Amino acid sequence: MLRTVARFREPYEAHLARGKLEAEGIPAVVVDEHLVQINWMYSQAIGGVKLQVPEEVFERAREILGKDYEKELGEIEEAQFEPSPEEVCPNCRSSSTAARRYSLWSLLPSFIFLVPIFFRKRGRVCNSCGATWRSKR
Repeated sequence: MLRTVARFREPYEAHLARGKLEAEGIPAVVVDEHLVQINWMYSQAIGGVKLQVPEEVFERAREILGKDYEKELGEIEEAQFEPSPEEVCPNCRSSSTAARRYSLWSLLPSFIFLVPIFFRKRGRVCNSCGATWRSKR
C-alpha cells in the first residue's frame, strides 16, 4: 500500500523529490500531476501533486526529504573554469567580460516592422576597462 510522503504545488517539484528518493533506493510515485497540468486551479482543491512511497519505507523517506543539505553545500567550493581565449579582454586581460548587447537603434526596426533579428554581432565588452571586440565564433 502506498502512502503520501509529501505534497507539492508544481509537478516538477514532486519529480525532483522523487529523484532524490530514488537515488537513495526508495521507489516513489508521483500522483495527480497530469490533473494539475491540465487545470492548475485544481491543485489546491485536490491537495496538490502527491509523492507516494510504500508504507514500509515511509519514515525513511520523510527523513531523506526533511534533511537539510545547506551546510554541506556551503562547504563545497565552486568549480573554477578557465575562460576561453575569446572571453578574455585583449586590452587588460580581464576575464570579467559579457556579450555585447543590442543598441536601441538596432532593435527599433524590428519593433516597428515586427520582423525578428536574424543577424547578431558576436561581440564582447570588458566589464573592467570597457573595451569592446568582435569574437570569432
